[in-house]
This record gives sequence, C-alpha cells and structure tokens, in this order.
Amino acid sequence: MNKSLLFVLCAFVAICATHAQECKNMRPVILMPGVMGTVLHATADFPSSVALELPDSCPHKFDDQLIWVDFLQFIKYTCLKNYFASNYNDETKKWERIEGISFSVPKWGSTYAVDDLCPNGASSSSVVPYYHKMIEKLEKIGYVDGENLLGAGYDWKEAPTDQWVADLTKLIEDAVEKYKEKVVFIAHSMGGPYSYYFLMTKGEKWVKKNIHMYIPMAPAWMGAVKALDVMLMGLDREVPIAGKFFAPLMRHIPSVWFLLPKEEAFPGMTLATSPSKTYTFGQLADLLNDGTAGFVEGKIAAAREFFKKFEKYDQIPWVPVRSFVGYNKNTTISLKFKSDIKPHDPDGVWESVTRIMGDGDGTVPIQSARYAVDKWIKMINNGEGKGDVQIFEYEGVGHLPIIKEAKVIEKVIEVMCE
Repeated sequence: MNKSLLFVLCAFVAICATHAQECKNMRPVILMPGVMGTVLHATADFPSSVALELPDSCPHKFDDQLIWVDFLQFIKYTCLKNYFASNYNDETKKWERIEGISFSVPKWGSTYAVDDLCPNGASSSSVVPYYHKMIEKLEKIGYVDGENLLGAGYDWKEAPTDQWVADLTKLIEDAVEKYKEKVVFIAHSMGGPYSYYFLMTKGEKWVKKNIHMYIPMAPAWMGAVKALDVMLMGLDREVPIAGKFFAPLMRHIPSVWFLLPKEEAFPGMTLATSPSKTYTFGQLADLLNDGTAGFVEGKIAAAREFFKKFEKYDQIPWVPVRSFVGYNKNTTISLKFKSDIKPHDPDGVWESVTRIMGDGDGTVPIQSARYAVDKWIKMINNGEGKGDVQIFEYEGVGHLPIIKEAKVIEKVIEVMCE
C-alpha cells in the first residue's frame, strides 16, 4: 500500500478513535439554567377580585400558554407585569403571587425549556439561544435529548420549591437507574447557588450515590450589582423590553432580590455614591430605603430565607467540582448617582446614574463568581475539609457566552469525561 495513503488512513483511524472515546462512559448530563433561563408556560383563571384589577385587554383565562419568552406578551407589557408580579406581604413576611395563575416548565426533563428561550419564534434558527450551543455539541458526540441529556428548568422568578426538589431528585435517580452511571450536574449563573441548595438539601449519601461531577459555570454565588442595576434602570439591550418597563417588573421578582450583592464578598467596598453620601455593600438596604423601595429588609430576607442555612458555603460538595468563570470583562461593580437619592416613582426608572466598572464576566463580579470555590480550595489547602475542587478561568469570556464558547464547551466535555 502507498505509504502516504497508509499514513492518512492511520491518522483518520486515530482521529475517529479519539472522538469515540471523547466521552467513553456517556454519563447522563443535567443542565440547570439561571435567572430568566427557562421557558415558562402559564395557566390562569383569575377570581373576580383579581380580574377586576386586570386591564380588559389582558386575557383573564387561558391554559398552558407560552409566557416566557413570548414576544406578543412584551407588546402587552401591562399584562406581563400583572401575571409575573409577586408582592411582598409584610404581615406574613413572604412574597406572594397573584391569585389565579400557575407556571410550569414545558417538556420537563428534556432540554426544550433551556435551549432556545423563544421556541415559537418566526425564524427557524435559534432566536434567544441559551444552552443551545452546548446541547448541539453534546448531541454531536452521542447524547440524546430527553434520554441521557436532560434539562432541569424551573420557575426562575421564585425560590426553589419542595416540588422542584422532588422532581429533580426523581429525574436524576431515574437517569442513574437507567444508565447505571452517576450524572454530571451543570449549572449556570443563579443556577450555581440554586443547585448548591439542591445538593445540600439532598445530603452527602445521596449526592455521592447519584452525582459524578458538579460543574458550576459563571456562578453568581454572592449575587451581582447587576441585579440592583436592573431594578433601578432596566436592561434595554438584552431583553426585548424597554428599561422603563423592565425595571419596575424586576422589582416584583423575588429571585432578583435574592441576587442582590452580599457584602461578605465585597468587604469594605463602595456600592454606590451620591453627592452627599457613600454606601458600602453592607448599606445596600439603606440605599434602597432612601429610594423608598418599601419593606426593603423584609423583601431581602424573604427572598433569601430558603438559602439561610447554606449562604456561607461552609460545606464542600462531596463530589468533584469543576467551576468555569470568565474574567477581565467590564462588569458593573458600583453606581454613581449624580444627585442625592430621593423618594422615587415605584413604576419609574432612575436617571443620572453612572456605572463604575470592575473585573468580572460582564454580569457577575469576579469576587462573587469565585467566592464559594475559592473558599472550598482554601479549606482543602488548610486541612479544614476534603474535596476535589478546580476552577477554570477564561479571559474576556462573558457571562452568557461562557456556555456558548466552543473552547469552553470542549473543556467541559473533557473534564466531565475524565
């Protein structure tokens, strides 16, 4: 045989063998999203007391209706705000939804709800892609959606529920039983602390039995100034809602209050300044109170109540942890108000604010993105705990791009298939 041809054939066989072994065990993969990262459907039948408060143009009864992301709903902003809003009850000390509506994740267990967030878009291509690129790559190496490639979407507006924990438990246990392999648990952004809550709730014995590896990506362990930013000024560029509409909506989303930055990650640092006052991260509540946000301490406490036992991240997960974070992207770390903060229209947006930038992934400051993993590594090095924890950093890679970048996805597959 011609030597050149033999060389080509040998190289081809070697390449094929490498790809075939890229994920030899094909462990089941669970993809968990962050805030705003799950397609949501809603069913509503409002009682008369609620219906009277809804504009006539808003449907008062519907079944299994796509609501996030549905561009038609964005045209009817008032409807979306009424449907999505939770209100803080100072008597019960809890966030409460509007009566008569419930939310669900379509095609639970598949990746449908975490793939493209606008599945009914007019284009055949992905309109609002989320885990889309990672799903594509995993399918190319042999993973099958709804079988060994699973989605753990949830109602991202709220704190995790017992029902969601039970559903996710069953999803994982069924996959482990079917494939005789532990799962790889991948979580993005707010999915970091939410997935940590899930693992801690299940406990060491269950986690060791069912989880092969835990992969938090761009985790918002200690929140982000961006959460405060969107509450005050909205987010015109990343969602099809104008800031003047988006900001008031976000003030009624409990998970956004959960994501407000926690001072432990930013000791002594300045959160905001005005001509006559400086606010540290420990004075977050003072800043919001000065703007008459109303029941500030209660709202923050209620949004964080479920996480109270775990907020210090004192327990190292009982399985290998491989964290992926971006850095060296301009990230809002502080706000500069050109005038003193005064009582503000609750349905308006703040004006004359300058964003002060620091290091991070464009959304989550590096102090938050690394917080838990740095703590676990330090505990291990000091002999205060046992674990296998690594962090992979990507310069210039943004908060959402980190689950889309080819080089990052390839590394994720490499480590989960070790």
